[in-house]
Amino acid sequence: MSEHSKENEIRLQETIYGAENTEEVSPAPEASANKYIPLKYRSADEQPREKLMEQGAESLTDEELIAILVSTGTKQRSAIDISNDLLETAGRDLITLHRNGWKEMEKVPGIGPAKAVTIYAAIELGYRMRNRTSKLDKISDSKDIVAIIRNDIEMLDHEELWLLFLNNCNKVIKKHRLSQGGLTSTLFDIRVAMKEAILADATGVIMAHNHPSGNINPSDQDKNITREMKRACGYMGMRLLDHVIIVGNGYFSFFDEGVLSSL
Repeated sequence: MSEHSKENEIRLQETIYGAENTEEVSPAPEASANKYIPLKYRSADEQPREKLMEQGAESLTDEELIAILVSTGTKQRSAIDISNDLLETAGRDLITLHRNGWKEMEKVPGIGPAKAVTIYAAIELGYRMRNRTSKLDKISDSKDIVAIIRNDIEMLDHEELWLLFLNNCNKVIKKHRLSQGGLTSTLFDIRVAMKEAILADATGVIMAHNHPSGNINPSDQDKNITREMKRACGYMGMRLLDHVIIVGNGYFSFFDEGVLSSL
């Protein structure tokens, strides 16, 4: 091997394996399973940008999508490795990741302020897009309720109580935030709730709030305010149709679970 060829091979090894490994070894990166291999030297299936172009975005995992935003890794960690580390800080939940904020993201090695803000902005765009494309005007079941209200409250780090006001055809007249509180509770004023319902000329009312704690089950307080709202609606010739609790990707419906009829 000529000196020029040997020098080129050493440079290639430095690029693939790191500058500390300058001895002659097999030029194929996969020859050593313990060596870190940059994404650009991996197969197309392992390169998220190329995978997206060839197979579509739906074929990518959360790590791979975030890796595209991270763009570059470090000498020790690939963009996918860093993305995996980032997801682990949020329990692999994108809502929690967004809720934690970009300042928390930048604490992950390999993610500085610029990458953290980019990731945060991308999740926010997805959140806004879904909010604009999931607006229904008629309620048929609890899934419709969730589709209308989820984006208003699922990513909050505090509780909020919302009311949906409906007409005789179960079409939504108005969506109203009644109150907001702390991590485990929110205020409820029946007088304000009924005033808003009357002003909206509603015949049906739906309650909805979130549980940032992640507990999907209704508390005694949830049941009490639902009972109070049901009675007040009855006095005013209205119907309380449901009370839905939003938790991450799930929800609890007082109507579906038979709780509403027992109150």
